[in-house]
Amino acid sequence: MTIEESQKRLRSDFELPLLKILIEMGGSANMTDENLYNGVATKMRLTEAERSFDARHARPKWAYELQWVRYNLVRKGEMESPKRGVWQITAEGRKRVRRETRG
Repeated sequence: MTIEESQKRLRSDFELPLLKILIEMGGSANMTDENLYNGVATKMRLTEAERSFDARHARPKWAYELQWVRYNLVRKGEMESPKRGVWQITAEGRKRVRRETRG
């Protein structure tokens, strides 16, 4: 996948992987925890090109986008920030994961 193709990924594509990683990490994580980002990148199967550093955002572009994903999940009630820098899944987020991972 080229960088151009990766930029076509929708923010919503990151929602379920982010919620799943939070569950795997015990329900919450510090937003600076590399395990949080590495876990999402692994679940999304991001290529090395997609993981590359973006000087404009001072981090990989997808990591910048992930913060917008968190913002949208908070607005939906599926995540919350009980204190600055902490990302936490809510009961609604857990319900969504159960609902969308049933096979």
